[in-house]
Formats: sequence, structure tokens, C-alpha cells
Amino acid sequence: MSSHNIIDSNVIAISNGLHGDASLTCVQNANDFLKQIEEMVERSECFLIYDNSYKILNECKKHCNSANQTKLGTVFYKWVHQNIKKSKILLTDLPIDIETNDELLPPCFDGFDRNDRKYLFLALDFKEFNPSLHYGIDRGYQRYRQCFVEENIELSRLCD
Repeated sequence: MSSHNIIDSNVIAISNGLHGDASLTCVQNANDFLKQIEEMVERSECFLIYDNSYKILNECKKHCNSANQTKLGTVFYKWVHQNIKKSKILLTDLPIDIETNDELLPPCFDGFDRNDRKYLFLALDFKEFNPSLHYGIDRGYQRYRQCFVEENIELSRLCD
């Protein structure tokens, strides 16, 4: 795991039991990961990266509701939200047109999923730190594995 980390919102959904394709092992992996990374951030062993506009956090919030307040995904989301202004969580700007402007990404990522571009952009913004991009279930990332390697970004798949 890198010192700089981006978490796809599907990890929150999986942890909260809201992803229909997630096995019990996958849910456990997501839960274990969220506990581990929270502890590491608290010990100042790594950073989390989010966007200033809270686009990613708002997407995470969609996976958190009153029915799953005690689920680890929701607990993690609340922890991030409470700690967002602390130095352990880095914030950066996302281009307004990140989902539609193909010129914002290296050519190797042509055709990359528009909904996942925000995570990719954050990773590219911090690529000098060899960031880790963590996701649960998403085959789209795997199709671009070589592109991630070329851009110095580590992919971390939590589920098979």
C-alpha cells in the first residue's frame, strides 16, 4: 500500500452490503481494508486523497443511509467526513469536465469509464508518490492495468 491512497466509492457500497455481486469474502475484505487504512491514517502512516468539491464523498454518501448506520462503510464515511480538514486527508481540485474531456487523461486511458475518471485523475495528480487506487469490484480498471503501471499508479483490487 502506498503512502497516498484513493478509494473508489464501491468499497463503501460493498462494505455496507449494497453490491449484489459481492461475495461474503469480498465484503470482509472491504471491511478489513477500511479498518486497516483508517488506523494507518490515524497513525500518520499514510494519506487519503479526496476532491475539494466533495464529488467522491457525495458519491460515498449515497451508499450510506439510516438503515446501515452501524455498517463499517458508513462508519468509515463519517470518519472521513469528520477528519476531512485535517492534514491526514489531502484535497485537490477535480476539473469540472472530468467525465467528458478526454484530453485531461493520458492517451493510454482512452475509453476509460467516465464515472471512474475522478479516481484516476486524483491518482494522476499524485503520481509522483506512486499512489494506490483501491477498488472492490470493477473490471474496467483491469483492462487498463498496463496504463496504470506506466503512470506509476498501484491498483489494489479488494475482491476477485
